Amino acid sequence: MRNPKVWLESDGILRIDYGHYGQITLDAIKNAYEQHVKLSSKKRPVLVYASTVVRYEREATSFLWSEEICKVTSATAIITQSFLAKHLGQLFMWYHKPPYPARLFSSEADAIRWLENFKEE
Repeated sequence: MRNPKVWLESDGILRIDYGHYGQITLDAIKNAYEQHVKLSSKKRPVLVYASTVVRYEREATSFLWSEEICKVTSATAIITQSFLAKHLGQLFMWYHKPPYPARLFSSEADAIRWLENFKEE
């Protein structure tokens, strides 16, 4: 499994692209986090490209909600085109509410517009 691609755009939103992962592992999340803090330790909104993701390892989810992640994440927008992934994600977030605002989107423009509300000056 290759590492996710992480970059910071001029709009202040950090992007993470999981490519064609079907499952997000703890190693992938930790790798994305390490890249995130190398780019910026400031609390930022995060845009996640997860077009084919349908499953997260339990340990990965626990790390996503850890104090380390909360210190650098003001909100997360997840883009997915998959009907199954979208509905599984909504169900999951309904039962396991993240400690920061998080929403699923099918449109990048809508996700960015929503994330603009979570920029910290």
